[in-house]
Amino acid sequence: MKIKKILLAFLVSMLTFSVNANTLPNIFYSYTSGTSGSFYVYEKINESGVYIQFRIYHNIDSNKNCDLWRMWEAYLVNYNGTSMTRFQQLLTSGENEFVWKSNRPNVGDFTGGYHGDERIDIHPTSNISFYADGVSVSTTSNIPLTACNSFYYLQNSTMHQTGTGGTDLGNSNYVPIADNPIECFHEKRTVFENKGYTCYNKVTWNTDVPVNLCYYGIFCVNRDISQQGSNQYGATAVFASDGSNKLSSDKQQINFWNTTLGTTVVCNCSIVSLPFAPVLNTLIWDTTNYHKYYSKISSTTAKAGDVWSMQATISFDYTAPTAGVESVSTENRVKVSVIDDVLKVNGLYPHERFAIYNVSGLLLKDGNSNSNSFRTNSNDLLIVKLELIDGMQAIKLRV
Repeated sequence: MKIKKILLAFLVSMLTFSVNANTLPNIFYSYTSGTSGSFYVYEKINESGVYIQFRIYHNIDSNKNCDLWRMWEAYLVNYNGTSMTRFQQLLTSGENEFVWKSNRPNVGDFTGGYHGDERIDIHPTSNISFYADGVSVSTTSNIPLTACNSFYYLQNSTMHQTGTGGTDLGNSNYVPIADNPIECFHEKRTVFENKGYTCYNKVTWNTDVPVNLCYYGIFCVNRDISQQGSNQYGATAVFASDGSNKLSSDKQQINFWNTTLGTTVVCNCSIVSLPFAPVLNTLIWDTTNYHKYYSKISSTTAKAGDVWSMQATISFDYTAPTAGVESVSTENRVKVSVIDDVLKVNGLYPHERFAIYNVSGLLLKDGNSNSNSFRTNSNDLLIVKLELIDGMQAIKLRV
């Protein structure tokens, strides 16, 4: 058995389920009720029963002064005709819709969404509604997997002045603002379409506010699916989770891809209307948690009565990798070998680990230098994920 090439991303799934796409709805949704309920929206992504699962979560957190619904996370899932099974994360649970930061002295955090100080329970104009095929969907009880052709949600909320000295009430240095004054009214409409979603944001300012920046395009893209990227000027980057900013420009579209996983991602955004000429910048923050897309409006002052309208879009595509591709590591220290159907990982340092998965993403073994062998079956296609002190690798191999 030969291993031919290092793969820089972890292959999590090879789908075996096949179904005639004409029999599959474009969208499913379901709902889990409760104080912090969740809608799950599924968009068909290809003809093999693969969907994208988006979770819309009722985020209530007293430390962050928030009560709102927001895009929580996204996954590729496999539909077997009755249920959905996750096999690859697409978006992490950070902010994926809209946020801004005040330029008042010593403000410790952003305002809105994941960062808090946004509520739907304070002002009489605040509300939340979900629509399937244009009809309002009740949130009083659980909803099973239900087919539809379109889905969106509409939220009206208030955004409140963020405190100083820390990020939220969970930080001892944080000082909240008395009476939580409303700084603006936020209308958000998130529409699920084109293998992704578009988030329309309209902010009506309630008072004069110094704005340090506004991220009107923001997406927390999973690292594995976004190994490389490019911007509209043709600049490219290979991401290394080094904490740096990459692909910075005054254009808004950035593409990601991972050839090994068969994933592509397109992020874009645009200004609908603003009462001033903005200074815009877009970049990727290359971290260990995600590859975060930021498109921002730079420092300005919002005036009472001003209305800002913006939109941001993310879309995904996926092509299942072809079975039977063989690969080899050229890494000098760590060697993966298979002899007489026994796979061994040699050369690991004591604190390094490896994991072996099948092509459906099922974990078969989690090991280290003291437990470094695994008995395989002939003709298995496996993925060996190496967690090394100098980074992460994944090797796809045919046994």
